[in-house]
Amino acid sequence: MCALLSACKNPLMERWWAEPDVVPQIESRSNGGYLIVTFNTNGGSPVPLYQRVVKGSTVAKLPPVSRAGFGFGGWYGDSAFTTMWNFETDTVDDDGLILHAFWSDSFYTVHFETYATISSGSGDRDALTLDEQRIIPGGKIIEPIEVRYPSVQDIDNQWSGFAGWYREAEYINRWDFEVDSVESDMLLHAKWVEHYQTVEFQANGGEPEPEDQQLIAGERIIEPFSMRRDGFGFGGWYEDEAFTISWSFSQNRIAYRDITLYAKWIPFIYTVTFDSRGGSAPPPALQVTYGTILSPPPPVHQSGFGFSGWFIDPNGAIPWNFEHNQVTSSLILYAGWREGLYTITFIPNNGEAPTTARNIRQGATIPEPSIGGVTGQTLDGWYRVNGSSSLSDWWDFAADVAVSDTTLYARWVSSTLDGNDELLWIPTGAFIMGDNGVSGARPAHRVRLNGFYMSAYEVTQEEFSDLMGINPSNAKAGDDHELRPVERVSWFDAIEYCIRLSLLEGLNPVYTLTNIVRAPISGTGTPGILSITSATVTVNWNANGYRLPTEAEWEYAARGGNGSPGNFVYSGSNDPELVAWFNQTALGVPRPVGGLSANNLGLYDMSGNVSEWCWDWFAADYYSLMPALPASIDNPKGPDTGVERVRRGGAWSNAFSNVRSVVRNSFTPDNSTWVMGFRVARSY
Repeated sequence: MCALLSACKNPLMERWWAEPDVVPQIESRSNGGYLIVTFNTNGGSPVPLYQRVVKGSTVAKLPPVSRAGFGFGGWYGDSAFTTMWNFETDTVDDDGLILHAFWSDSFYTVHFETYATISSGSGDRDALTLDEQRIIPGGKIIEPIEVRYPSVQDIDNQWSGFAGWYREAEYINRWDFEVDSVESDMLLHAKWVEHYQTVEFQANGGEPEPEDQQLIAGERIIEPFSMRRDGFGFGGWYEDEAFTISWSFSQNRIAYRDITLYAKWIPFIYTVTFDSRGGSAPPPALQVTYGTILSPPPPVHQSGFGFSGWFIDPNGAIPWNFEHNQVTSSLILYAGWREGLYTITFIPNNGEAPTTARNIRQGATIPEPSIGGVTGQTLDGWYRVNGSSSLSDWWDFAADVAVSDTTLYARWVSSTLDGNDELLWIPTGAFIMGDNGVSGARPAHRVRLNGFYMSAYEVTQEEFSDLMGINPSNAKAGDDHELRPVERVSWFDAIEYCIRLSLLEGLNPVYTLTNIVRAPISGTGTPGILSITSATVTVNWNANGYRLPTEAEWEYAARGGNGSPGNFVYSGSNDPELVAWFNQTALGVPRPVGGLSANNLGLYDMSGNVSEWCWDWFAADYYSLMPALPASIDNPKGPDTGVERVRRGGAWSNAFSNVRSVVRNSFTPDNSTWVMGFRVARSY
């Protein structure tokens, strides 16, 4: 609240008008989500500034205008003055609205007696005077707003609240500015009452900010004059900060309490489009609000040229700064092109100095650098953003090409997780999944995967029995049976194991099991042991607990990770006897885990021993739905529904041709035969 008017903002002294010699520069509003209203004063002054309003809203109230020798007759929506504009009810529905001031040389003069004084700034007080208004016969007076401020004092020098304007000094007939018309020259008298309520306006960034008003209960608050806020359209005044109760200045009255009104602002929507200027398809257009800082879109390509960034002008003279520039209007960003060579800088993040690859031609792939290791960590790959793990930032050395000077950052991840040296990091990468020469594994297609952890071994009978309290396996004879992989587990049993192991280690389970049905496992050697044959499973991929690998993750890991190094037929070798237990080597029983050679990632028994459950539903035609080479798909998780679940790797009972890394098989999820086991994975 202001103590002195001289210390307050005066709305009539603020710049709601346009200087006579200044032509307002109305910005482009295409797709901006707002409409422009301008004002033709027809010789009157001052000229109001244009207003930006949201479609369907009203025009904000305007202060008085005047013209020498004429009386004001209101604002009209047409230059022929056939339809007067009602600021309370008329709404703006089309762009380019012009309101026209009507004048007549026949008019009456209205004077105002305030009976109030204001501080002169030197300790003295001056009478508060208001400009006269010249109004045409039958016209409406524009209610003055100055007398409603807390700095006003009455003639007895007492702080008082304003109680309206009256035709007589005796305060008999009150003037209603909404209803009463001017029919003669007149003097209106301000009435003051000692007890009053304060009305505060929260402009919420709008300018000029309205001053407080002091009114007696039952009075109508005078609507503040129009405000502006860059990038926003005014949405009205509200009684609450949540903007649920709107205030009507023509109908609402102030009660016996102070009140705060809150200005609502509706952000304009601007369109940002991209012009690749002869390059590859540009990024899609963006719809953003005022002040948005854009994220850099993917670079575009053009044969024989290098991409040099996005520019405000088509000549490439003014670059757009994606870190600092804010969107303040709809705009077009133009791709910049240059002929030349590029430098790729590698930041190894391992204590070594950065290295560079120079003179890389536009459109060429980049050789991956060789760098030293970090103790206990595995290189997960190179990324455009330091610290990122997103596939959108990962540099694919087999597919990504140079389009500009680029800095790549090495990302390191702990080789094992939580001190468990049997849970190994499988780095981020891409590979060709499937084989066009193998029935059921075609067409071959390219898959990109985020890194993940995977158990080096299949879950053993000992591990399963310790956690679940049962051992359903058939091959329990011999001193080494506890080190053999658990078998005779259904897909549901494997899901339950992941849940229990997650809870045991204080992790958030990836899966939830409900509506569980159990039944005895058929066959010999497992009397009284129950297996889950039916359940409802929900999945939370953001959880940090244990889970089954997806089919794509399983084949990626079996084939050695990024690029399938060696492109072996079996997991780690082209000789099945080195890496796989199958029908010619297993001698009719699954063998202890880790007894043969691991693949290059340190994973054992990915080929043979027991067939391993994966997360995915099985569909024979699923591969045919993948994008054709050389395009890639990221982190596929299989069909949404199905009858059978995927199992991979083959088993001890299969021929060597069925333990190849690309061979696909499936079972119904209730199946718990003696060839079925699993291994666990975890997301990072």
